[in-house]
Amino acid sequence: LNGIHGKDDVKVQKANLQINAINHGIRGNDSITITSGNINISCGGDGLHTVNTDVSSKGNQRGNVTINGGTLTINSYCDAISASYNAIVEELDSATPLTINAKTNKFSSYDGDTIDTSDSKFYLKLNSSSYGTNYTYAAYINNEWHAASYKGSQSSGQGGGGFGPGGGGGGSTYYFYEITKPSNATSFTLYRFNGSNVTSFSTDSYNAKSDAKDFNDNYDTVQIYVNSSKITFGNWTNYSSSSDISAAGIKAENEVKVISGTVNIEAYSDGIHTNSDATLDNGSSPLGNVTISGGTTTIKSADDGVHADKTLTISGGKVSVTESYEGLEGNIINISGGEIYSIATDDAVNARSQINVSGGFLDAMVPTSGDTDGLDSNGSISITGGVVIAKGPGRASGSSMGAAAVDCDGTLSISKGTLIIFGGTEKTPSTSLSKQLLSSSTVSAGQHTVSFTSASYVTTLKYSTNGCLVYSSLGTATLK
Repeated sequence: LNGIHGKDDVKVQKANLQINAINHGIRGNDSITITSGNINISCGGDGLHTVNTDVSSKGNQRGNVTINGGTLTINSYCDAISASYNAIVEELDSATPLTINAKTNKFSSYDGDTIDTSDSKFYLKLNSSSYGTNYTYAAYINNEWHAASYKGSQSSGQGGGGFGPGGGGGGSTYYFYEITKPSNATSFTLYRFNGSNVTSFSTDSYNAKSDAKDFNDNYDTVQIYVNSSKITFGNWTNYSSSSDISAAGIKAENEVKVISGTVNIEAYSDGIHTNSDATLDNGSSPLGNVTISGGTTTIKSADDGVHADKTLTISGGKVSVTESYEGLEGNIINISGGEIYSIATDDAVNARSQINVSGGFLDAMVPTSGDTDGLDSNGSISITGGVVIAKGPGRASGSSMGAAAVDCDGTLSISKGTLIIFGGTEKTPSTSLSKQLLSSSTVSAGQHTVSFTSASYVTTLKYSTNGCLVYSSLGTATLK
């Protein structure tokens, strides 16, 4: 069912491969390494897939997918590249160029069968009073334990769910867990244990427990409530089926590193994705980082362009997110170099804690309607170098309502570099730099150039917006 299945390591060099598989294109339990060749994969599972995350007897970390050269074309129903540990993209020799063309799910040309596994999934839905990060849930089904994995939160009335650090206002937040359900299961008993990453379960030692509960064949999600040591159940509903399939371009459980080469992604889930909410077989917690330091990366995504559970770092290369829900997303986003374009229908750059720009060029754009922001941080935004162009809805600067080109809950500061704002800012920057209002009238859609004495920056607006604010250490600016 897998095109190529290696018990341990799979290495591809100077090979021309056409792989058609119902499940994974290439599966290497310990690692996959591609150094050259022309590989074309069409599959109903993941294009490249590794499994293990432990350390070998020789001290080697298992689970890496490494691509160093060649042309790799993937049309997959699920993830194009799924690394159980790290995914590394690095062109080692210019004589052997590295190109990845990855399309997943509805963007993919794959139209064959997919694996029908013996297990399906069901989901737990918790409100804020029942949710806690210091607990682990597990279901006892057919005399076997099935641990629950955290899927993320969704907020009612916000027009979107999942990670969404910036989020919208209002509504109630719910938290979701996923549990494997054997096909022959008719009921389950739910347990809650103290600790965030419990792996050993017992029916005699637990924090809270439910009575036996029958599955509902018409629904896959049940709301639960926890009162002291008792778990009770609410209504059954349905979890979004599209969220149950991971169809990312490049996904890794620990880190994704794009160092050089050309990467083109059209993904039905996140373009690039890392996790941080599980314990690896080596005993460590995943880093959840994405690092892009070179190369050319182009992403079209039905979800996030680049999603790092922890830190997203861009220090070089060219990154273009041409379509996305959230363009660049992470707990902390650090930009020190590179040429970056991010277009999103919600937030173009979205951080839970910090956005730090110390160099490079960032052009971020969102639509004029809805709760959308060019830059959005639940914490601070700090600009100490580089050029940032933020484009968003036309909200008056300093307004506390609606959406804007720049929005942050903490401090917005710029000490050096350039910040160009089309569409207003939720907070006035803390800065010694002078503010320029280049146009008090509507700036029309189309291409615009912001020029300084020694530099100019070209940007494109797909809509009209109210004026253009400039904070810059480069001096006086003009707008055309």
